[in-house]
Amino acid sequence: MTAFVVSGEKVLRAAFAAALLFTGCGPREYRLEGSLSEVLDLTYRTVDVSQGQSDLAVRFVQPQGLGENVVLRVAVSLLGTSVDAGEAIDLAEPDALGNPRGRASRAVIDDPLQELPPIGRGELLFHRTLLPGETVPGELHITFSEGTTLASGRTVFGSFEAKVQ
Repeated sequence: MTAFVVSGEKVLRAAFAAALLFTGCGPREYRLEGSLSEVLDLTYRTVDVSQGQSDLAVRFVQPQGLGENVVLRVAVSLLGTSVDAGEAIDLAEPDALGNPRGRASRAVIDDPLQELPPIGRGELLFHRTLLPGETVPGELHITFSEGTTLASGRTVFGSFEAKVQ
């Protein structure tokens, strides 16, 4: 009888391990939404935000082998504005020098598309103050300007949780 119990425990452990493997209990993946996701893979695993004196950047990152794919990077000029919790940053307005406040790009292995069209309309919002080491929830909404490139006139949006660098 004892041999059966030990054997049964081994079977249960193996079944539990298999269940974890096949139910996707590994790292979770997320996806940005909008019409841009119809032409580009916007699946990501992590989001990070880094803030300097006059700018900040939000990166949506998907691991790729030993490297990473940045499926979307939104750079924001803070000249003439500030980052306040609960206050949306208008990505389409010009900064204090007249340059675009927001710019979007990507860096995906074996994908030549890096620069995305100018942002026609867009907002970036953080629900809490950006403190290094903290995770901050936020929202992103972008409509790219009309044009002739793959991403022209398309939208991208989503809610996220970003690790502040």
